[in-house]
Amino acid sequence: MILESVRVENFKCIDDSTEFSIRSLTGLVGKNESGKTALLKALYRVSPIIATDASFSDIEYPRRRWAAYRQRRRQTPDRAVTTSWRLEDADADALAEVLGPDVLATPKVVVSKGYDNRLRWLVDIDERRVVSNLVRNAKLEAAELHSLWSVTTVAELVRTLHGLESPTPAQAALLAHVQQRFPRGTPNEQAIAVLETRLPRFLYFAEYHRLPAEVSIDELMRRKASNQLTVVDSIFLALLELANTSPEELQEIDQFEYLVAELESVSQRISREVLEYWSQDKSLEVDFRCDAARPQDPPPFNTGYVLRTRIRNRRHNVTLSFDERSAGFIWFFSFLIWLSHIRRDQAHDYVILLDEPGLGLHARAQLDMMRFIRERLLPAYQVIYTTHSPFMIDTDHLDGLRTVEDMSDGDTVLGTKVGDRFLSTDPDTLFPIRAAMAYDVAKRAVTAPQTLLVDRPSDVLYLKWFSRELQLQGREHLDPDWSIVPIGGLDSIAPFATLFADQSQKIAVLTDGLMSHPRRLEGLWERGLLQFGRILRPALYVDREDGQVEDLMGRRLYRELVTGAYGLKESTILADEPGEETPRVVAEVERHFASMPPWAPRFDSFAPASYLFENTATLRVALPELDAALDRFEKLLRDLNSLLTD
Repeated sequence: MILESVRVENFKCIDDSTEFSIRSLTGLVGKNESGKTALLKALYRVSPIIATDASFSDIEYPRRRWAAYRQRRRQTPDRAVTTSWRLEDADADALAEVLGPDVLATPKVVVSKGYDNRLRWLVDIDERRVVSNLVRNAKLEAAELHSLWSVTTVAELVRTLHGLESPTPAQAALLAHVQQRFPRGTPNEQAIAVLETRLPRFLYFAEYHRLPAEVSIDELMRRKASNQLTVVDSIFLALLELANTSPEELQEIDQFEYLVAELESVSQRISREVLEYWSQDKSLEVDFRCDAARPQDPPPFNTGYVLRTRIRNRRHNVTLSFDERSAGFIWFFSFLIWLSHIRRDQAHDYVILLDEPGLGLHARAQLDMMRFIRERLLPAYQVIYTTHSPFMIDTDHLDGLRTVEDMSDGDTVLGTKVGDRFLSTDPDTLFPIRAAMAYDVAKRAVTAPQTLLVDRPSDVLYLKWFSRELQLQGREHLDPDWSIVPIGGLDSIAPFATLFADQSQKIAVLTDGLMSHPRRLEGLWERGLLQFGRILRPALYVDREDGQVEDLMGRRLYRELVTGAYGLKESTILADEPGEETPRVVAEVERHFASMPPWAPRFDSFAPASYLFENTATLRVALPELDAALDRFEKLLRDLNSLLTD
């Protein structure tokens, strides 16, 4: 069964989340206190992996409406969660074994649960088809079928067979079979009975679901005997199961060495899996110790035996208590115990609910976590997780993002709402998604083997336009292996390359000026992210020390672009020949625009570049001194291409 949609109502801060769809990977994105955890906990109640977690409690009903609800809660308990599931072929086959083939009118079922803590199923069974299957399997003769032609329901089939004056043995056998199979005269109960065993379980895992650093064996046995096991106890029991032992076996003192050996074997296997997706520190491993309790230790660790979990750091050759290590590592290790446990369960499917899985993780570790989810969880399970971190948002699964927001309409509290078709418009709610997409766009821009960093977006357009014109003439043009990225000048190279580049990439820079702090580049050279000789300046191709890409075009050509872009008289902008103190062409145009009246347009260096691209057909034959500009650009592009072979 595949979970397709969820709706949560009347639970904690949620009046009505509205129905929202579920994908293979669904991320609930929202601010703190927006209701993300409440959504997961309500969904978990439908079919929890721990049976004692299955009940809704009246204290979880929204407090602001409790007074009105209290009067009717016994007679008409409210619904809390509604789930919609798509049946798979195996589910349909299981139904066919009981009801016959093709009995589903639609391959979807709805499962809901409320404060009466009863699962309610809505299964659309084609009862006419069920009757047809029953009658066909009875192998009645034509005469025996005559009275059953108009029967469409199981109840009607029973009444008709009861009403026969002289039923044949085959008809009597059919009646007995139907009454035994459907004692209440409806096939829905049989269908529900089949599907209940196939309903996936939910595994809910949060920050506090972590393997304990110390476990008192005596106290664990006491809680188990009194049916008071906690979630943390369940994780420890899952670990024991992986070690092929049980709490009962721990009562035998001669089993402890065997137990520790088994636990260490499990630990090594799980540690290897953790470290495959844990880029922060590869020197960690988990150790287990089982010791007699010390009378001076605090209860309950002062009697019986205590199993202690410690983390060994091979780099420093020290061990620390499990709860003194990184919260992220502990979370990861503990979750993998649960995951290994459910992988052994071949009788059930699972939907995994992760509440803020990256909360204790560094940004890089959060990316590792998303890789783990994609590679290890998604092939086998649906995953629903909550986050407010941009690094926990998979930009390849944007269709699975759902925004969560605690909303109000004026003075009216609406409670938690989940955005499905339309995401939230709240900028704080959307911030992690926007940040993730911005990072992804920036990273994709520099993932090409050869990246050319330029100062401004207008430089990108000019390089592409003149390269295309040179290519049309069969001349040297910019190699398509170059990915051009505007970053805003040399001062931005160091942080940009540190964020996005690695040693497998080659970076070149085309810039017009010098850095305010030249030493910023030294780290890039030392780490191999930027090589000497890969910084080019337009000044090399024009007679100006501070030349920009626009100076490569020449004054008359650039004047034509500016006047065309702004509809000005060309004689008032740039002189044909520069004077001794004349600034570069862009600065001269900016000075001219600054002297214009306040209502005149402000100069934007991108406007002439855009005008050039939009009017290529007419400008190609009208631009003055275009051949000289093409010569200068060809020299620049030739030098850039030569860097590809370095």
